[in-house]
Amino acid sequence: MGREIHISGAGSGAGHSWQDAMPLSALEAALAAIEPDDELLIGFPRDRETPHFWRETEAVLRRSGLASRPITISFGFIGGDGTLVPATPANGWAQLRRGGSGWPSRTAPDLKGPPFLRLVDVAYLTLSGPVAEGAPQNGLLLLEGALDSLTLRDLHLRHAGRVIETTRDTNVTRLCVESCSALGLGRGFARFHSLSDAVFRDLWLDAGLTDGGGTNVLQLISVVAGENLRFENVTLRNAVSAIDAQARGSSYVQGDGIVLEEETRAARFFNCHAVNMGDAGFDLKCDGIEMTDCSMHGCKYGVRIWRNNPNNKLTRVTMTAMRPRARNAAACMWLGGQATLTDCHLIAGAGSAAIRFGNGPDTSERRATLIGGEIDTAGGGSFLAGEPGEAVLRDVLLDGRPITGLARWDGQTVSFS
Repeated sequence: MGREIHISGAGSGAGHSWQDAMPLSALEAALAAIEPDDELLIGFPRDRETPHFWRETEAVLRRSGLASRPITISFGFIGGDGTLVPATPANGWAQLRRGGSGWPSRTAPDLKGPPFLRLVDVAYLTLSGPVAEGAPQNGLLLLEGALDSLTLRDLHLRHAGRVIETTRDTNVTRLCVESCSALGLGRGFARFHSLSDAVFRDLWLDAGLTDGGGTNVLQLISVVAGENLRFENVTLRNAVSAIDAQARGSSYVQGDGIVLEEETRAARFFNCHAVNMGDAGFDLKCDGIEMTDCSMHGCKYGVRIWRNNPNNKLTRVTMTAMRPRARNAAACMWLGGQATLTDCHLIAGAGSAAIRFGNGPDTSERRATLIGGEIDTAGGGSFLAGEPGEAVLRDVLLDGRPITGLARWDGQTVSFS
């Protein structure tokens, strides 16, 4: 059985108990000596009025657990019975605060600086519980090297550049990120350059209309390469980056929910929701996606599907109130390849289309197959738009009329057969 190591904001001892807790300044040394099955408890007195202020990296973890004996790092409040009580946004802000940043700003967020904690070549680790205010775009946590079998749980942040960042050559496998929240994000919640066999579960991520300017891309979750990605119960809100767009000579308003780039494959989404994105709720260049019981509301695009994969499937997905951003048109779904929609609802209002066809990377033939469900353009929207493409309709309500047939869009007009 591993050791319990105690660290406290008010500590000055050797770490054997809360009465003998090590100070936070000893975190680096504690992580350098941690062994498989050890549990590092980082506790804060509940009546402590000020958080722990940090500006430089506090520690680097280079040690790993084993499959049957993982390392555990837990943040929380010190309970009256000596237990560690998980902290949440509801029971107190904040244990950690990034110093030297001044008052948080939605229009000029402080994005520069090092992370609070670096994880380098780590495996079999569970980290949970930090409640924090402030982090740079390098993240509260910076992941480096080859990392395997990580669980990151109960991370709760306000006013962060990013919560989780990875370096360009980092590869992460078997990752679980769950039960996290964030409010006020300048660059996003998490970015991964290579990620496989990952689950994101029970996340509430609100960028809070924080705008670092058009050159600072805002994507709440971004994956550049990888496979087997699963998203469950994820809510994405208010990622809009429009500052200086006109000064740059552009009308493009940026801000995405989940972005999966060209080198990703096999992603599944369950009960995920995007509200008020400057660009897309879900921007999916991924080769093969499934979405079930999801929704998008008030974005420029609800979902962008780029690839010509027959396994692109949407089931019971609702897309409503898409809004043009500056001179850029809006659509419930932007389609560059093919997708099958079953029992979906696409409500296109003024300035938007139910389906906008675009140029994907692997085909010039774009096809949407709709089975059941509803398309509503009564609010001034259009059924099809963009590049030429076609929609196969099977028992679909189109503006209240049941339609079965083929709709061809030549770039100007729709014809039915």
